[in-house]
Amino acid sequence: MAEAGNTLDRVTQWLERAVHGPHPWWLWPSALVFLASICIGAAIFVYPDYDDPTRVMWLGQMFGGECGMKTALGIPCPQCGMTRSWVYLVRGQVLDAFTFNAAGALLLIWIASGGVVGAIRLVTGRERALNLPWALLFAWAMFWVFVPYMGLWIARIMGFNMLPEYL
Repeated sequence: MAEAGNTLDRVTQWLERAVHGPHPWWLWPSALVFLASICIGAAIFVYPDYDDPTRVMWLGQMFGGECGMKTALGIPCPQCGMTRSWVYLVRGQVLDAFTFNAAGALLLIWIASGGVVGAIRLVTGRERALNLPWALLFAWAMFWVFVPYMGLWIARIMGFNMLPEYL
């Protein structure tokens, strides 16, 4: 049991060095703001095709293509609907966003929250403002992977909450 404690201590020390290592304090908050801005900006520039809910558009052209897993196996992949969930979420259509892919909507909310935290840290100059324990963040990440991401995928394979292109 002592070996597990040593491993946990080593992981904690590695994370502390990675996050609070020899770099300017503003680097991580700036990265959070940058990532959130890119993700939200991309979701704004891509827009839904209201005539065909299976597509999203960019500059008047269809954005993306047919899912490789759908083409090869005839079943949706875990990411099916994720782009559409982001596109609808930034337009305030929350129910549509969660219908297309709940994991995608939660991921964008998570990324946007990180951007807000980064902005607060940059504005206040406090590197650890709104700091959450890494174990809580890890638990949330594992929940996200196994419940909305993989859980929704398994439900879709079983015929629940199917995307419009599978109906």
